[in-house]
Amino acid sequence: MVCVDAQLFGRPSVTIHDRSFQLQENQKSHELFAYLLLYSEKPQHRERLGDLIWGELGDGRSKQYLRKALWQLNNSFKEAGEQPDLLAADAQWIQLSPSLQLSLDIRELEAALHATQNVPGNMLDEKKAARLRQATARCQGDLLEGWYAEWCLYERERLQQLYLNGLDKLMHYCESTGSYELGIAYGHIILRHDYLREHAHRQMMRLRYLSGDRVGALHQFEDCAAALAKELSIRPSERTQQIYQQILSDQAPPLDNYLPPQPSPAGRQLPHLLREAKQLTARLNAICDQIAAETNL
Repeated sequence: MVCVDAQLFGRPSVTIHDRSFQLQENQKSHELFAYLLLYSEKPQHRERLGDLIWGELGDGRSKQYLRKALWQLNNSFKEAGEQPDLLAADAQWIQLSPSLQLSLDIRELEAALHATQNVPGNMLDEKKAARLRQATARCQGDLLEGWYAEWCLYERERLQQLYLNGLDKLMHYCESTGSYELGIAYGHIILRHDYLREHAHRQMMRLRYLSGDRVGALHQFEDCAAALAKELSIRPSERTQQIYQQILSDQAPPLDNYLPPQPSPAGRQLPHLLREAKQLTARLNAICDQIAAETNL
């Protein structure tokens, strides 16, 4: 059995047995492999893959380049003396071989969050919390960091939201176990990614107060109010202001069984929509050019 450990958060890399490879966006075979890893749960149609990665070359050449990339993949990742089957392909469909023993950071994050779905962070058991800690620890940056392929844009945003949701739950778990400093550290990570995430500010206020830092809790509210006013021209929500008043009165805010919203899976269709938008734009530009030419006659 072929063991594959793939890291798609941050700088993407793949380890097959003991051999490691960095995935490079400028190598189309690597881009293809990253896509197949990202959507490893189902087979992908050859025509769609060719259009997605080599669409600008036209149908005939995209199919040719897809065949070449598949050949390169099957040869680049072979161990000396072995012939591992990384891909399962037929005339129409391609996917990673079901026989692979695949460890993928994205899968770990999604599975850990699925196991805690509809469970507030302060009600997690130690086993679920440990699994979530391990999964979030593997997230060392954005999805395919430094890559700008259109197909990964939505997934980058969706997975970042999943990551932040996981840290949200861990913040609440830390409060329930009295690990206030660790919860505050998780909060700093969340706000470094999304400083307008009001709930994270609110939970930071709670954790700072419970850790004995009442002044820091009040300053956290001021930071939240300043960020919302500057970027969105709004005030903190009534709930956030209530917690501020409780801390101002030196009263411990009550527990908050917060459940972060789940990113919608509908955005998995975004690459297809982006291609349609580009095609429509090209048609509109052609019509505009034709109108301009006729107007000048």
